[in-house]
Amino acid sequence: MSASVTQGVISRVVNHDDTVLLVQSSCAVHAGASGGVLFNSEDQMIGIVTCNARDTGTGASFPHINLCVPFCSIWNILQDYVTTMDEEVLKRFHVKNSFVKKLWLMQAVPSISSKL
Repeated sequence: MSASVTQGVISRVVNHDDTVLLVQSSCAVHAGASGGVLFNSEDQMIGIVTCNARDTGTGASFPHINLCVPFCSIWNILQDYVTTMDEEVLKRFHVKNSFVKKLWLMQAVPSISSKL
């Protein structure tokens, strides 16, 4: 399997308490591409693709509407893990904030602000 690159735009940035929680982009992401990297035009990593939009009723997916975890929200954890190789550090990925947990699980959340 070879690597591929697609182009798109950031269509939404979801924030809560001045923290970027989710990035929505229009670049094509097909099934199995979760974990791919989202770069900006300056070749800086800004997110990790987690899923594309899916109709839960029909199972249809929409590859040009996808969601990414912003790199800034996971960088400190990754950096600590690489430095220490302590697997306990990875437990910090377990989200305790109910708003963030619902958002990342794609559940209904109250009013979401967007910087775009």
